[in-house]
Parts: sequence; structure tokens; C-alpha cells
Amino acid sequence: MVGVTGGVAAGKSTFVHILQNFGYKTISADRLVHDLLSRPTPLARAIGKEFGPEGMGPEGGVDRSRLGEIVARSPAALRRLEEIVHPAAKEVLAKRLQGLSESGERLVFVEIPLLFEAGWDDLCDVTVAIVADDRERRRRIAARLDSAARHLDLERRQLDQQEKAGLAHHIIENSGSLEELRQQARDLVDRLEKELNP
Repeated sequence: MVGVTGGVAAGKSTFVHILQNFGYKTISADRLVHDLLSRPTPLARAIGKEFGPEGMGPEGGVDRSRLGEIVARSPAALRRLEEIVHPAAKEVLAKRLQGLSESGERLVFVEIPLLFEAGWDDLCDVTVAIVADDRERRRRIAARLDSAARHLDLERRQLDQQEKAGLAHHIIENSGSLEELRQQARDLVDRLEKELNP
């Protein structure tokens, strides 16, 4: 399994989308968590038990907007939420990866924003950090429709780009064009394929 991480607006999702277009299996950890929270899963019930009904939706899943308001008011509540979510989601991801491996998938790319911070790197055979210069990242954030303040809050909870790059096996520089990113993705998968077939 190849874990893909990077700072806010570094281009993680774009990179993983390119790999998907190449024909590789990809997973988004954020989407996996959203799926677990949107339904009446054991994880959603554990969150309801911890934070009460005000964070829950009418169908038994988590109301992420309302829960976000709760944890935004309290760093301790955010830490508690992460203590509940991260182990449960990591277990689900590990089972999914095991199933993919047993079905013959040799290269699976998983986009995990908090790869190192949450300790999910132990699921990975290889880690990749996507980095981009700060000016380019700020430009991308400004172009997005959602809140710049939300992105700044996400950034504060993460290791900085250089720390992520220092921990990763491979670094992808994404301050240039989409075509340059595509070429780096191709170079990376060529290297990884060769390592799988020495």
C-alpha cells in the first residue's frame, strides 16, 4: 500500500486522481471516514454516546456540520473525537487493504491527509509526500469556494510540509503544471512497478 499525504492545497487529491486515471486502485481516507459517519455504524453510535444527540443526524449518522461546531469550541473535544475516529477508521482501512491484496491488487494508493500525525503510516509499504510552494498553495486555497479559515485550521493540526517530506519515502513537487505532476506520477509508478518486479 502506498500512502499519499501532503499539506493543505498541495495537490494530494489531484495526484491520486491521476493515478486512478492510470488504472490504479485508489482510496480516500476522508471519504472512508465520511461514509462511516454518514450511516448508523458502530463508529457513529460511539460518537453519539460521547458527544450527545446534538451532534447526530435524524437517520442515525453523524451530522458533521453540527459536530464540527462542537469540536471547534474545544481542543479537548477535537482530541477526543480523533481518539474515537482514527482507530476505528484505521481498522476499516486495514481490512479493505487486506481484501484488495488478497484479490491480487499489488499497488493501491491511499490519500491520507494525517498519515503521519494519526500513525497510519504503519499500514503503508511506501509513503509519498506532495509538496508545493506556499505562494501556490495560498493561491489554490483562495480559488476554492469553501472557507480559507477552515483550511488554516486544518493546516494548524498537521505537520508542516517539510516535516511530512522528511518522513516520506518519496517527495512529489507540485508547484508547476498539471502535465508536470502527471509526469512525476508516471515516474513514481514506474519505479514502484520495478521494485515489485525486480
